[in-house]
Amino acid sequence: MPQATNDARSLVDQLRQAFSTHDLEAFGALLADDVRWGDDEHPRRCKNRSEVLGTFSRLLSDGVDAEITELLTGTDGILCALSMQWPENN
Repeated sequence: MPQATNDARSLVDQLRQAFSTHDLEAFGALLADDVRWGDDEHPRRCKNRSEVLGTFSRLLSDGVDAEITELLTGTDGILCALSMQWPENN
């Protein structure tokens, strides 16, 4: 397996581990400065590492949980699909 593929797989594994354990410090260290989350047309989209970490921190404190359902690697980065579980009282 080529080194780039091994590196991408290692990064995917690290992202999955940090996210599943809610380790936002480790998760943030793996994100690019210009990471994006959400639809570009949405008014509350996240456009950088700080915004993504702030959003996830707020969601976790509100009792929301999420699971990574898919991670796809490509030349421009990694695409992460999530399944969100909202608390019953929301």
